[in-house]
Amino acid sequence: MGNCRILYNNFITSEDMLAASSLRNGNVLSALKKREDSVTPGAATMATSGLFSASADKEYIVECDSIAAGAEVGQATIRWSDGGGTWNATGVPASSSPTLLADGVYITFASGTGADFVVGDRWYFKAVNLFNPGKMLNLDRDDRYRSKELTSPNRITITFTSPQTPLALIIYDHNLTGSATITLRDSTGALSESVTWTSGKILHYIAAPAAYTVWYLDITDPANTDGYIEIGELYLGSYLVLTNNYSYGESIELSFIEDLNKTSYGVEREQYGNMLEKFTLEFVKLTDTDVTALRTMLNALADRLTRRRKPVYFNRDLSTPSDVLLAKITSFEKVNTFVDQNTVTVGMCEVARSV
Repeated sequence: MGNCRILYNNFITSEDMLAASSLRNGNVLSALKKREDSVTPGAATMATSGLFSASADKEYIVECDSIAAGAEVGQATIRWSDGGGTWNATGVPASSSPTLLADGVYITFASGTGADFVVGDRWYFKAVNLFNPGKMLNLDRDDRYRSKELTSPNRITITFTSPQTPLALIIYDHNLTGSATITLRDSTGALSESVTWTSGKILHYIAAPAAYTVWYLDITDPANTDGYIEIGELYLGSYLVLTNNYSYGESIELSFIEDLNKTSYGVEREQYGNMLEKFTLEFVKLTDTDVTALRTMLNALADRLTRRRKPVYFNRDLSTPSDVLLAKITSFEKVNTFVDQNTVTVGMCEVARSV
């Protein structure tokens, strides 16, 4: 039995680092008209349409910027932004025909009663992709990336801002079949490692770690009857390994998530929802350095700004990579038993998934 490993330092920190060779179209949502002052707005209405083709969700603003040629549809002009902090274009005719903004997003104006536009009239709307690559980073097991189709290969490109040396790859909550070919490589071709398939979740320790800026995850799975590649969580980063492993015979509890409904006659009916694994690990004779590393990890997982505490990937035995679990650390207790010797007890609970 090898030491356990805790994986929490994902080098992929932003959806901007991810690109997929096959991307599903997203949806363009309806617009809300709202001025930022007390001026009465014009009578025009704006409709949105199209198939959103960008990978990251965007928030659009459309604003009337001129009525110099007239205040009616076809005369006034607008400017628009997709959330980047500046206006993407100005002086665009406010047309009754569909006008392409970008990424497959269209807007169309219709006249109303009275002047259609007043400078400063604004519309807000979103374009979202429910299965974009960024869904692999939010650690929500109900979100996932899906490709548009099966290609040979389906490629996910990971681009770091500088060369990084990851030690492990995790593909979690996936739909890949046993006949899938999975390869992790760098863009130069110097590193190329075959990744062993396991059902539902895959952990691969990189045999020859090296620093590269651009990495490729290539997946070929022509036998997949779903017709697409699905990945819930993607991890490419490092791991924490302690001096000593946890004690043999850890406590494991299966927690049943159920609703209990009681009729007016007092009859109780259980509605089963899920089953979660909870466990407690005891580490003895850990060094002060180990304890510091654990405390560093705990601090990295908690974010006061977002008020979230991220889970970790826990591999019970490095010799069995398939035994990996996405879990939250629920408790941490340290007892200093001697000079540079500590007993640490860590409680964990599996992260739930609805479907």
